[in-house]
Amino acid sequence: MTFLHTDGAQIPADVGLKRLIDGNRRFVEGKAHFPTVCKETLANLAKGQHPYATILGCNDSRVPPELIFDADFGELFIIRVAGNVMSPEVEGSLQHAGSHLHTPLFVILGHEGCGAVQAALAYKYHRVEELSHIQVLVKDIVPGLPDTARECRKTKAWPRQSRRTCVGLCIN
Repeated sequence: MTFLHTDGAQIPADVGLKRLIDGNRRFVEGKAHFPTVCKETLANLAKGQHPYATILGCNDSRVPPELIFDADFGELFIIRVAGNVMSPEVEGSLQHAGSHLHTPLFVILGHEGCGAVQAALAYKYHRVEELSHIQVLVKDIVPGLPDTARECRKTKAWPRQSRRTCVGLCIN
């Protein structure tokens, strides 16, 4: 199996695994490419977490909440699933965040050009089906789509190829 690098070049799975292992080693040594936390902070976080926000976000690799909100370790409780689809597991995670972690802020983080929403639009308006497990996600998204393609474009719900994010906030 191969993966694409951000520049579009293919990366074989064994090279990807090595990159993950090397990255974790750098993190543990306090030499991560992205700003990281010192070992003392990590030791304190191991005792418990007290995030100030819970974020339900898409699992799109281009929209990592920790980076787009410039948050430190332990500040965000993040739940990621394609298309922000609600499931019993997601509901349980959200309930855990509110009742056990007492996060005061819940954010639903969406982004334009979401592949899951594009697949749901293709299914709703053109009956294009995905692989079985992806189709489960698609069918969960469809009820939230506008009734007509015209209405969808008019309300700007039609996905565009953009990385700009939009955030819906819900205060607990």
